[in-house]
Amino acid sequence: MVRRSKQGVARRQENSTSVDNKLSGRRTVTDLDYSPQASVGYQLRKTSRAMAGVLRAQIASENISIGMWYFLRALWERDGVIQRELTDYVGLMQPTTVAALRSMQSLGLVRTEPDKADRRSIRIFLTREGRRLKPRLLPKVAAINEAMLRNISPGDRKIFLDVLRKIHDNAAAVTRK
Repeated sequence: MVRRSKQGVARRQENSTSVDNKLSGRRTVTDLDYSPQASVGYQLRKTSRAMAGVLRAQIASENISIGMWYFLRALWERDGVIQRELTDYVGLMQPTTVAALRSMQSLGLVRTEPDKADRRSIRIFLTREGRRLKPRLLPKVAAINEAMLRNISPGDRKIFLDVLRKIHDNAAAVTRK
């Protein structure tokens, strides 16, 4: 008579499930490495925070916050956009946009106008002072990027940016489901 303990059966089922998952491409919790060193999300966040700290230090001399920076950069490319489009382009929430634009208005960097076609929409325009920041800030940002990419070949830089775009596109696809 063969005696099977519950633990033995459970262990065989677990091993069978693990093999099935490996063959099908699925992984079990015990198969995954959740360490910070292996986590794409953790490494992206850690890197982003470090770079934001360097950027913050460089633009502080112009009395510009990180939040304002995103909008300035977007407006240098797309001056006169509707506030909703600006929010979407920058990828932040509407309340964040409102707060940043208020601060920027108080510093004389932007002005707003009702949209001529839709009076409910507001268009955001850079002032002369907002445009004057571009030649002062962009060289600082270029220097930051060069420092962060030091010892990385142009080919690896391209691959890195392509991979980041793919990760972003994958994340966007998952959130749309």
